[in-house]
Amino acid sequence: MKLICKKYAVYLDNDSDDWIKNLKLGIKPLIADGVIDELWIEKLIQTTNKLGPYFVFSDLLAMPHISPDSSTKKLATGFIYCKKPLKFFGNGYEKTCQIIVPLVTTDANSHMELLAQLVSLWNDQDFIKKLTSISDQNLLTVL
Repeated sequence: MKLICKKYAVYLDNDSDDWIKNLKLGIKPLIADGVIDELWIEKLIQTTNKLGPYFVFSDLLAMPHISPDSSTKKLATGFIYCKKPLKFFGNGYEKTCQIIVPLVTTDANSHMELLAQLVSLWNDQDFIKKLTSISDQNLLTVL
């Protein structure tokens, strides 16, 4: 599996910082391809309301994920770049982020493997420099 699949990459020229609205737009390719169903985002919202935005790692990166269940059909990662940073909130916490990498896993082991691979990628300073210069025109070349 390629770590970041270009067919699941979305550039959002968003006018709103509403994380739910924008994440729903960004995961449409994952839903259309049968990777997840609509229930996935609802479970993520419920978990975030309860625990807070546990998946936001920095001002640049969030990796939303839920425990594997019937709403997750295939192992995949998405990639969403938001022109305007999103405000993630829940359980009294608020964080902002611009790059969202939804993690969709079918079991606990693949979840850990994906996280390890992504951590390696985020430690690549050249890749991070490319990420900070994304535009609608160059999104797919950066990935």
